[in-house]
Amino acid sequence: MAAALAEFSEKSFEDASLNRILKNAGISKGTFYYHFKNKEDIYFFLLKTGFEEKWRFINEHTGKEAADFANSDIFDKFLMQAKLGVLFAKTYPQYHMLGRMLLKEKDTDVYDRAVEYLNADGNAVLADMIGEAYEKGEFGKAYSEEFVKKMLSHLFTVFDDLFDRGEGTEKVLSSLEEYMQFMKHGLKPTK
Repeated sequence: MAAALAEFSEKSFEDASLNRILKNAGISKGTFYYHFKNKEDIYFFLLKTGFEEKWRFINEHTGKEAADFANSDIFDKFLMQAKLGVLFAKTYPQYHMLGRMLLKEKDTDVYDRAVEYLNADGNAVLADMIGEAYEKGEFGKAYSEEFVKKMLSHLFTVFDDLFDRGEGTEKVLSSLEEYMQFMKHGLKPTK
């Protein structure tokens, strides 16, 4: 599992090599095929394990502040979850990188199959949160709900590309605070 996680967290699905995984793990093809059908099967297993571990981590830490979370606006909820995501990435860097590599697979068949396998369309979760925030009046009416969903989805997807470039955790968390303020208030000066 460690050899497969290392391979898939560094390479795209297409570039990952089952032979390299088996060599690095020191196991035979027969042993591998006893447990998994193919490269996609182990890839999906690792994605599911990482996905479950991340949400366990977030829910465990969110649970400690459940009242604060429930009473927060959407931007504070985003910030709380994003901070926990940063801490998860620090605690489980290979699972974090595995997730980042999956995002790079967008618009491929393996990405679509992975999302279906995980039953985890992050955009659907985001859309639900945004819909609830619209009902509560947490967004201005200047932009359509669909536009806001697309923009926020994109902004969350590219955060690591913009700010997580080997910077320390404190710097990433500080950047995250600014990022959320930008999402909430834009570039217009506050009065």
